[in-house]
Amino acid sequence: MLSPSTAARVLAEAKVRPHRVRGWLNRADDDAFRAQAGAVCHLYLDIPPGTLLVSVDEKTGIPDSSCEGPLPP
Repeated sequence: MLSPSTAARVLAEAKVRPHRVRGWLNRADDDAFRAQAGAVCHLYLDIPPGTLLVSVDEKTGIPDSSCEGPLPP
């Protein structure tokens, strides 16, 4: 656990000022989005037999946390 002074120092060094944020971007309540997201989540939780599930992430700057192949020398 971080002490309050350590958290303040880390945020100051990174020039992060959460107390200065005036707004926050959230997805508006959208029933169509919730239905589509629910279908995708259901697919991940209950993959039909014989199905190859491929996931593509649009956030290319975020590295994958696992490696399926051999590491380069």
